[in-house]
Amino acid sequence: MLFYPLLNCWYRLTNLWTGEALSLDVVNDNGTHSSGILQMSATGSYSGQYWRFQPFPAGSTTTYALSTWFLGEGMRLDVYGDIKTEPRLALAGQYSGQVWTMTSWGDGTYMFTNKYSGSGLHLDVYSDTERPFLEGGDHIGQHWRITPITPIVGG
Repeated sequence: MLFYPLLNCWYRLTNLWTGEALSLDVVNDNGTHSSGILQMSATGSYSGQYWRFQPFPAGSTTTYALSTWFLGEGMRLDVYGDIKTEPRLALAGQYSGQVWTMTSWGDGTYMFTNKYSGSGLHLDVYSDTERPFLEGGDHIGQHWRITPITPIVGG
């Protein structure tokens, strides 16, 4: 089963490895001009932890572009260049690494895959650093909770 998000809502992304105490976030290394590096950080009211799902390509009902409140729609969840296992936010464009599918694991959580990296690699976190990366298999860090936070106002 695929995830069909409410398009007018901000979501929080947590996984079973790190638990509800840590959320997928953007490293604030230069304010709104940050590099787009991702981290798991303490769950809170931080705009880098507020994720939006938008149909991508336009009109799709099964694939989405993901962006954060912090960096805005001009930066989307992508993979870094030819490195198919390194997720980060990058300038929005017509890139297959920005086309994401969320598929149910059957336990109330979802796997995140993108078109560029392929369906065999899922968003995960390293067990020692808790930094996001993509890996094959079925590991506890690949089981993501997608939790509604608040409605999107004005867009």
